[in-house]
Amino acid sequence: MADNRFSRSYDVQQIVDALATVKVGDTITYEQLATLGADHRTPKGQGKLQSARRILQRDKQIVFATIATVGYQRLPDSEIIKTGQSSVEKIRRESIRGAKRLACVNYETLTDADKRKHDAAASHLGILAECSRPAVVKKIAAKVDETKAKLTFDATLQAFRQ
Repeated sequence: MADNRFSRSYDVQQIVDALATVKVGDTITYEQLATLGADHRTPKGQGKLQSARRILQRDKQIVFATIATVGYQRLPDSEIIKTGQSSVEKIRRESIRGAKRLACVNYETLTDADKRKHDAAASHLGILAECSRPAVVKKIAAKVDETKAKLTFDATLQAFRQ
């Protein structure tokens, strides 16, 4: 039986190896990465860089932040934590935008199947926006402070409902 798993390119592996040597808090510049064939100004180079960053995050729990016009900085754990809140804020903004796009639909002209798809997507986006409201985020954080542990799904819903 043939092995159909994705095989990473030599270029991406070189970038992975270079990024893996960056110490926590240090930066690797775009110029250094360009010598490895990863020009951040081209779509192909961006793709290689993104692949390498994802590989390191998945396989070695190494996370980088973009430093505009400079390169990438390897984040310490305290900075990685901040990316969680940033993700919640981004999800809220995008779910609101998505709901606004759905509101542009002429609902009465949709087929029954499309109405169900519309309603499901609107419901999903609505709950994402609601769960990521700052007040709800504070409620969940307060419950985590109280329990001193990550909440289960049911406990998170309970905190959301309070």
